[in-house]
Amino acid sequence: MNAYVIFDVEIRGVSKYQEFTMGVKPALEAADSRYLARGGAHKVYESD
Repeated sequence: MNAYVIFDVEIRGVSKYQEFTMGVKPALEAADSRYLARGGAHKVYESD
């Protein structure tokens, strides 16, 4: 079964976020999952 998850995050503390991502990585690997896209600049077209 496929599942897709989209996260929209506001990073307020880079070091805490990096710590969080290091904890998430083993869980993703255990579920045999992968990133399809991530990071980079973006442009907001509507709303905030």
